[in-house]
Amino acid sequence: MPSLPGMAEYFGAPAAVVNMTMVAFFVSMAVGMLVMGPLSDRSGRKKVLLVSLRHYSDFSSSLKSVSRMIWRE
Repeated sequence: MPSLPGMAEYFGAPAAVVNMTMVAFFVSMAVGMLVMGPLSDRSGRKKVLLVSLRHYSDFSSSLKSVSRMIWRE
């Protein structure tokens, strides 16, 4: 990915850490689509969307308490 060195420099993290973060994101998206698609077909898209939004907001709120990120090589 062309932006990988730039992202590593911007965040002050090793390129391997940035790469693993991106891999985790893409794997999570793929698994999420495989799970949430059939689930929303079965129980309704609105319900699944609202539960997902709640989980996202709870997780985002919990990140407020992180004062600083520490990158290790």
